[in-house]
Amino acid sequence: MTSPTSVVGVEEEAVGNASSKVTLLSLKWPVIPASKEAQRTYNPIRAIVDPFLASVQEHDKSYISLALGDPSSYFPPCPVVVQAIQQHLLQSTGYIPAVGMLSARQAIASHSNCENGVPTLHVTPDHVIITNGCSGALELLFRATLQPPHDVLLIPCPGFPLYNVICHSLGCQTQSYPLKYNNETEEWYMDLVELETLLQQPNNHHFKAILINNPSNPTGAVFSKTHLQKFLQLCDKYHLMVISDEIYGDMTLHDRCAFHSLANVRNDMIPSPHVPIIQASGLGKQYLVPGWRVGWLVFHDNIYGTLQSIRHGAQQLAQVIMGASHVVQWAIPAALTSTGPDDTTIVVWKQEWRHKLRQQAHAVERVLRQSPYLKVYHPQGAMYLMVQIVPPRRQSIVKTDAEWTRELLRQENVLVLPGSCFGMKASDNFFRIVFGAPTAVLEEAGHRIISFLEQACVNVTE
Repeated sequence: MTSPTSVVGVEEEAVGNASSKVTLLSLKWPVIPASKEAQRTYNPIRAIVDPFLASVQEHDKSYISLALGDPSSYFPPCPVVVQAIQQHLLQSTGYIPAVGMLSARQAIASHSNCENGVPTLHVTPDHVIITNGCSGALELLFRATLQPPHDVLLIPCPGFPLYNVICHSLGCQTQSYPLKYNNETEEWYMDLVELETLLQQPNNHHFKAILINNPSNPTGAVFSKTHLQKFLQLCDKYHLMVISDEIYGDMTLHDRCAFHSLANVRNDMIPSPHVPIIQASGLGKQYLVPGWRVGWLVFHDNIYGTLQSIRHGAQQLAQVIMGASHVVQWAIPAALTSTGPDDTTIVVWKQEWRHKLRQQAHAVERVLRQSPYLKVYHPQGAMYLMVQIVPPRRQSIVKTDAEWTRELLRQENVLVLPGSCFGMKASDNFFRIVFGAPTAVLEEAGHRIISFLEQACVNVTE
C-alpha cells in the first residue's frame, strides 16, 4: 500500500558491518480529493447569495432579509409541542427504532388516514418513516428510489432547489415541468398539457417519479382538488409514481382556498386511480419549529404493492444513521393527535398564526402593487410570493435577476432571492419574497424596493 506521503530521498547509514537504508519522508501531505458525490453537490441559493452577503458594506439603513423561509424569529412556536419536548426530555436518552418511535408513527398514520376528522385511508405505522426534517425525508426517499446515472425525477419549475441539489449529488437527473400563472383567476397551476408532452417522449422510461409540492415554494400555489384529480389521472395513464411534498400542509391564505392531501384526493376519486403516492411532510413550517428537524415519509401504496421494494429500501437506509432524534419525536403525537385542552390550544394558536400570516401577505402585496415596475403574483398558501421586475424596455437597464437583487441589497440593504435560484430564467427578472416578518418590516422593505426601482428606471422611457 502506497503511503500518502511522498518519498523524497534515501540515504545509507553504516551500522557496524551492516548497512541499513533510512527512508526520508516528506512532511508535506497531498490534497485528498473529495468524493464524486460531494463534488457534484451544488446549492444555487448559496452560490448566488453568499457572494452577495460577502460584498455588503456597512449601511445607513437597517438590514432586512426576506430570503429565508423561517418565521420562527417573529412568532412563537406552538406551545403544545414545546411542552411535549419539555415533559419527555429525560425519558428520551436512549436509542429507538431507526424508522421512528411507535407512538409517533401511529400519530402520523392516524393523521394521514383522516380528512376533516373523518377516517378515509388505511395507513399503518409500518407505512411511516420518521426522518431528520422534510429535507431529510426527501433525501432518504431519493436514495431509496433513484438509480444513477439514468433515472430521472420530474420536478416543478419554479421549484424548491433542494430537489435538484439532492438528485445531482446522487448522480441522477431531473427534468422540469412548468408551473404557470392564470392572470384572470390569479392562481398558479401545473401545465398538464406540457407535462403530457414530456411523458410522451421516447426516453420517458427513464422517468422514475414525479414530484409535486403543494402548497408550493416558491410560488405560494395551492392546487384545487379538481386540478389534482386531473394530475392523478395523467400519472395513472403513464404509470408514474408521485412524490408529494406537503411540508406546508394547511398553511393557506384564503378561506376559499383549501389544502387537499394528494392521497385523500386519490381515495375520493371514482374510479380511484392506482397511482402510488409517497408523502413527505413534517412539523417545521406548520408548527414553527424548523430547527427541530422533524419530518416523515408516508407510503400510500396501491393494490399491486408497487411501493413495497422502495419502502423496504428506505427502511434499510434509515438504519445507516439510526433514525431521527428521539426527543423531538414526542412533538409529533402532541401536534397531530392531541385531545381536550391541548387540541383547543393548537386550534387557537393555528388561527392566530394563520391570521398573522394572511395580514403580512396582504400588507407586502398591497405595497408592491403600487409600483408600475413590478408585477406581483398573488399567493394562495405557504409563506412566499413571486414578484417580477418589469422596467421600461431599454437596453441600458437590461439586467439579470441576480444583478437586480444584488443592487437592491447594496443600495437598500434588503435581501430577496432571485428567480434563477428556483430554476427560472435569469432574464425574466423574478424574485421571491418571504412574508414571515412583521407587517411594519415588510412594508418598509416594500417601500425600499419601490424606491430602488424608481431610481433605477428614472428618465427611462420606451
